[in-house]
Amino acid sequence: MLAFLFLNNNYHDIHHKNPEIAWYKLPRIFDNDRNIYERGYFYKNYKEIFKKYFLLIKEPIIYPKR
Repeated sequence: MLAFLFLNNNYHDIHHKNPEIAWYKLPRIFDNDRNIYERGYFYKNYKEIFKKYFLLIKEPIIYPKR
């Protein structure tokens, strides 16, 4: 239930690597290759992300030149 509430963010990487795959097939692909997808950005919950990055700059902000 909560995965749906948070728009199935755990399937986001699969979607970007394979945009042609239908959304309802993503859970099966994730389950079949779980160890591959958990190597990159994988967090148990939003609290873990918040604790890790809330006070840190993850990437520099690029301002457009005038």
